[in-house]
Amino acid sequence: MDAITVAREAAHCAGALLLHHFRQPQGTHRKGLRDLVTQMDLDAENLIVGKIRQAFPKHEFLGEEGHTARQDADYVWIIDPLDGTRNYAQGIPFFCISIALNARGRTVLGVVYDPVHGETFAAESGSGAYMNDQKIRWAQKTCLEEAVIYAGFPPVQDPSDTGVALPIVSRLYPAVAAIRNLVLSQSRL
Repeated sequence: MDAITVAREAAHCAGALLLHHFRQPQGTHRKGLRDLVTQMDLDAENLIVGKIRQAFPKHEFLGEEGHTARQDADYVWIIDPLDGTRNYAQGIPFFCISIALNARGRTVLGVVYDPVHGETFAAESGSGAYMNDQKIRWAQKTCLEEAVIYAGFPPVQDPSDTGVALPIVSRLYPAVAAIRNLVLSQSRL
């Protein structure tokens, strides 16, 4: 079986696991000041590694939840088993599974699966990018004023630090058609 197919299948299996437990009570603990982990992060990573290891037993894994690879490994799978843990733990339906393969220092494929919306994004070096097996084409916008931009704000280590995202969004706002953001009250976070 080819690597992109294995990555898709692993992502879909992890997505099924995550959906099965979605909006169920989630025990969380902190990896850092604003970085959460749930048991589902750990279980999904182990499931993904197990599926890929069946097809590629000599490959190594670098996972957000603990798998580490040798620096000189020829093939390394890079895994974020639950990208959007905070959303997941709060019952917010915006999270995904992210998997990439690095071959001899070069990223050769990536898969992102959004199980809530049933969307699989996949790209392979030399083959283009696809969403649900439909080739992705960029929007034919000729000027920035026609663009709709989504702005996310990464967690900051210091609560008083607004980071780099807010100043960039402030500068872009007058130049684009619209800026979208999932706004949540602090009480939900």
